[in-house]
Amino acid sequence: MSRISELRASFDKKLDALEHQALALEAQLTKTKDQALQGLEQRKQQLRDLLNQVQTDVQKSKDIAGQAKMEVQ
Repeated sequence: MSRISELRASFDKKLDALEHQALALEAQLTKTKDQALQGLEQRKQQLRDLLNQVQTDVQKSKDIAGQAKMEVQ
């Protein structure tokens, strides 16, 4: 095998290894992005649930205040 052929084979091998690493990194980043989006959606749902609970509590407080006002009058 000539020296040029050896160099080409070596370069091809290194390029294949780098391509494999790049694909693995891309897959990891995609997975991480998906996980981050999923976590964000979970937090958004938690905030919606909390908002609904606060709105319910505020309405109860208004009702109690209205009753107390009626009793005082």
